[in-house]
Amino acid sequence: MKIDEALSGVSWLFLDTAPVVYFVEENPDFLPIVRIIFDRIENAALMGSVGPVTLAECLVMPYRTGDVNGQRGFTELLIPN
Repeated sequence: MKIDEALSGVSWLFLDTAPVVYFVEENPDFLPIVRIIFDRIENAALMGSVGPVTLAECLVMPYRTGDVNGQRGFTELLIPN
């Protein structure tokens, strides 16, 4: 099943940690798939949400390594303005 078929009729999607990390870090193996999801969210064709655990999990490595840009990238993506 292709991602377009899987998202057919879906209006709201809860995102786990992995797809968020793949998108922010531009993982070459998964970026083509998760980009479709994030593009739909950006264009308001799909509502995406995450829980506080996802944000915490996404921030572990950037905090551990002192990657301020990584911290900012996850925070800006996951916390609404």
